[in-house]
Amino acid sequence: MVDFDRELVISTLRQVLTGQEIVTSVQSESGPMFTVAVPWIDNGTVLGAVFVQTAAQTVYSGFHSLIWQVVLAALIVMICSALVVLLITRPMIRPLKQMAAVSREMAEGRFGRRVPESGSLETRELAHAFNIMAAQLDELEQTRKDFIANVSHELRSPMTSIQGYLQCMADGTIDREEQERYMQIVLDETKRLSRLVGNLLNLSRMENGTTELALSDFDIHESIRRVIIANMTQLDEKNMEVELNFGSDPMYAHADAEQIYQVLTNLLSNAVKYTQEGGKITLATRMENKLIHVTVADNGPGIAP
Repeated sequence: MVDFDRELVISTLRQVLTGQEIVTSVQSESGPMFTVAVPWIDNGTVLGAVFVQTAAQTVYSGFHSLIWQVVLAALIVMICSALVVLLITRPMIRPLKQMAAVSREMAEGRFGRRVPESGSLETRELAHAFNIMAAQLDELEQTRKDFIANVSHELRSPMTSIQGYLQCMADGTIDREEQERYMQIVLDETKRLSRLVGNLLNLSRMENGTTELALSDFDIHESIRRVIIANMTQLDEKNMEVELNFGSDPMYAHADAEQIYQVLTNLLSNAVKYTQEGGKITLATRMENKLIHVTVADNGPGIAP
């Protein structure tokens, strides 16, 4: 039971009836008391007042109870929010973890794996872009391997010819009267080898599309004959027959003679490589709509696509 201070109540009411708002805390015999008094004013006249006085313990107990309710409610909200966030983010995190695992494999040079395009719209778009990137890297890696293989082939062809002719001249297989002719072939092959190395050094220009072709008019049949002579050692080793079916002779082309020579060398070398011993290789040319068509055919088993 709270005992009210009679004089405090009367003093407070006198002040509030003059139009003042009273909010105060005083120490009474029963302990701290909160007092709130608000005048009721109508047209400038104080008609009455609202007077509230209560013990501080009552306010504090209610306040503490409210605090615990707020803390409990906040804790429940946090737990529910954490569960909702976990349920929402889990489908998004799973493909991200898969991307991280695939990325580590790609760093080790393995580009075959892809990530599933599932989850939210944003996650699917990210996975789709990641798979496109992986496919492009895989294609780039395959291009790199093909490039190395082609470069090795390009370099091996003239080196094999040079070694074969020099070995024949050293063994006396080639007559001295013919040595000058074959020495010229060896010299041409060394020049071609030097140009191949130069092309490798200018690879960046080739990738940027700034390489200029040395265009000229030349007899395509003469280029074919040079290629056959340069690969004669390989042809003789496999006892292969070469047949030439030329159209009008001479047949002039307007192109980069050295690049065409390399293409013809690759085609003939592949035909020799994939044709059995004693086989036959046919090289033919024809003119159609002002374009020269060159065909290199063999009777070997062919190359799987």
